Amino acid sequence: MSNAPLSDDELPAASDPLPEEEPSWLERLLARFGLGEEPDLREVIEDALARGTTDGDTFSGQERAMLLNTLRFGKLTVEDVMVPRADIIAVEESMTVAELMAVFREAEHSRLPVYRETLDDPRGMIHIRDLMSWITTAAEKSGGPNLDLGAIDLASTVGSIDITREILYVPPSMPVLDLLLRMQLSRRHLALVVDEYGGTDGLVSIEDLVEDVVGEIVTPEQEEDIDTIGGLVFSLAGRIPARGELVRHPSGFEFEVLDADPRRIKKLRIHSAQEREETPTETPAPESS
Repeated sequence: MSNAPLSDDELPAASDPLPEEEPSWLERLLARFGLGEEPDLREVIEDALARGTTDGDTFSGQERAMLLNTLRFGKLTVEDVMVPRADIIAVEESMTVAELMAVFREAEHSRLPVYRETLDDPRGMIHIRDLMSWITTAAEKSGGPNLDLGAIDLASTVGSIDITREILYVPPSMPVLDLLLRMQLSRRHLALVVDEYGGTDGLVSIEDLVEDVVGEIVTPEQEEDIDTIGGLVFSLAGRIPARGELVRHPSGFEFEVLDADPRRIKKLRIHSAQEREETPTETPAPESS
């Protein structure tokens, strides 16, 4: 066999290039709308929800806003939603019970952080339920069938009555979804935001997180003692409304009673003001002459 180099005519033919892979139907569809080869699904959904409503839209304006808030919620960190340090309402452990009661009344919160000397030395939190339980127990010590409020030592200090619960400590960079999960698992619904040196930067409650999705929660004073929606409707109507009746809330929401008996409301449907505006009003046809 000759060792001479092969001529061009003797070289093997180059193989044909492999055909390019056909784009999928989804890629072709996204390209048609200018969404690029690797679209962010979150951005696609947000863009679709942010567009104006159409006749065939299945979401109300309120539902659309809530879905947008839910999508954006996943991008937030604790720092985005926390109450800054300057706005934190807290109690010092040397404060008296009488002073603590006054702070709860003014703050209108059910939980308050407790500290020693400064907010950078937190001790935990107090729930108003635990304070009321301590007051009731102290009033029962007289042994009589009725509560003796005079037996309560209102000069006792917050630190001495032993009702302080543990509180969560979280960094400002924590994703809010992680904090919400941690609150649910630990059943602690208040968190202090601390910096790298252990100093207090802010405060986050579970209500703060919920409001970022559903909007600000406003509770009128007369509704503070109501535990159920049925009780709220009962309070608004001043009686137990009948089946089919509509009861309107001052905020604009309307409650439709779907099922009720003489003693209680069993089933309700809630209508927003925007839903009523979007519902066309039926005009009766003119009578034929």
